[in-house]
Amino acid sequence: MVDKLTMMNLNKLPYFLVYSRIIFGLTIGITAIISPDFSGVMIAVIMFLGIISDILDGVIAWKLKIDTKALRVLDSNADLFFWTVAVIAIFGLNWGFVQLHWIYILIVFGLEFLAYLVCHIKFKKMIASHTYLAKIWSIILFLFLCELVLTSHSNFLFHAVIWLGVISRTEIIGILMLSKNWKTDVSSVFYLQSSKKVS
Repeated sequence: MVDKLTMMNLNKLPYFLVYSRIIFGLTIGITAIISPDFSGVMIAVIMFLGIISDILDGVIAWKLKIDTKALRVLDSNADLFFWTVAVIAIFGLNWGFVQLHWIYILIVFGLEFLAYLVCHIKFKKMIASHTYLAKIWSIILFLFLCELVLTSHSNFLFHAVIWLGVISRTEIIGILMLSKNWKTDVSSVFYLQSSKKVS
């Protein structure tokens, strides 16, 4: 009985970690509004907690063998909300930086929107590909946002997040265009092509 209860509680843990990113995202937004002049460190810490929760939910779900498509989609939606709020909050606190680089930022946002539009039109579903490039981009995005919120400027990390953002979003769009069916956890466009050859 105890073992069953323990397992049931453990099975809920990945969901708790996923939903925690929604709370983290809301906290970032509220912190930026309430205390814009002293929110840098707090926002950076919350983003770090969000990254940790994102890593742990996947690892724990995989270990418990409960990494279902529904959980992966929920994970993607929580990520989208978390990062959208974080980006808007930090850009709002550093509007001068955004005004200087708005064209590059708009390109990445445009490709992100295009990827979701393609997925919705073709499959009527949300993106849940979790490619390797997208995961690397998330880490670079985290480092860039931390630098920006703490120092109000960025050079190398900003250009890295832009270029990797363009490449990773383009890959996701390519995966969506090449896929006949909606898929989760497609590590790369090369994996998609190789799986087609095997099948």
